[in-house]
Amino acid sequence: MAARKINWIRVWTFWGWSGTDLSITTLTGAVREPYMSRLKTIISEANSRGIIVDVTMSRDRGASPDINDYIACARTIATQLLPYRNVYIDVGNERDIGDARHVPI
Repeated sequence: MAARKINWIRVWTFWGWSGTDLSITTLTGAVREPYMSRLKTIISEANSRGIIVDVTMSRDRGASPDINDYIACARTIATQLLPYRNVYIDVGNERDIGDARHVPI
């Protein structure tokens, strides 16, 4: 990626694939291992290559609509990733989502 002048990648914090939950936090903000550690490894490897990691928060369809749960997840992610300087935390992307996952202004 660096050789092709790509210095930004995007990863999601809440991810379900084929019934497997790979999320780095629970829906209420607790750290989930080994997924948080795996994200930190990606961030460290990206940093050594001059790449910024866009850590995108999006709520799963089954997530609580309670904004306090979302804030707890954001707080956990920010606290866990604070030592890394190549992180961009994206808390409200995908403005076209019209269901409960959308984070309004």
